[in-house]
Amino acid sequence: MSAVAVLAGRALRLGARNPGVLVQTLIFPLLLLAVFMIAFEDVMPTPGGIDYAQRLVPLLVLTGASFGGMALAGAVLRERDEGVADRLRALPLPPGTVLAGRVVGETLRVVLSGVVLTAAGYVVGFRFSAGIAGALGYWLLLSLVAGTFALLFVAVGMRVRAVETILLTNPLLLVLMFLSPGFVPLEAFPTWLQDVVEVNPYTSIIDAALGLTSSGAVTGPLLRSVAWCLAASAVAAVIAVRAERAR
Repeated sequence: MSAVAVLAGRALRLGARNPGVLVQTLIFPLLLLAVFMIAFEDVMPTPGGIDYAQRLVPLLVLTGASFGGMALAGAVLRERDEGVADRLRALPLPPGTVLAGRVVGETLRVVLSGVVLTAAGYVVGFRFSAGIAGALGYWLLLSLVAGTFALLFVAVGMRVRAVETILLTNPLLLVLMFLSPGFVPLEAFPTWLQDVVEVNPYTSIIDAALGLTSSGAVTGPLLRSVAWCLAASAVAAVIAVRAERAR
């Protein structure tokens, strides 16, 4: 565990020195928070009278995790091409330690960014009005999501051959972001598009976060969110381990 902690600290320090990570994980979501609260708070329909920020803030934490993950994948790719990954693998460490360190470091970075984003959300109306248990559930859920994205993008970075391939994930992330009820309530989407929005994993996560912090269903969205995270993590772990063994 001490080796994982050291490597996680290394990952955090490298991320802090990378301007791209800061922009994609924190600056971009904060700008979106400001723009959407200024432009749409008073005009966007809010079912149940729920404050617009209650849905927007969890989506922006997801946005920071996903777009920041692209920078992580790029860093993993560079370390592989520059031989840093081989030097780390040559250390007398148990199998999987380097992978675990990267994932833990990225998860901590996303959670810390989520703390900043949630604090900024408090300024514009976000609240933990469902009690301490709901707030704890919110952070546990976001930690699980952060770990899932970390593992996914580490796997991507270990498998691709060029940074350009990583950039191909950008359109998919934008689709997941905008076809979710974070920016626009489900009812505001065209009828033919609502089924697509409902199966978007972001929707389950946002609905679960809403139920944990304010009001609404919790069990169904939370179970779907956990199932999505576990399935995605399992697939990513298999890909990452196979890529590690193939080197």
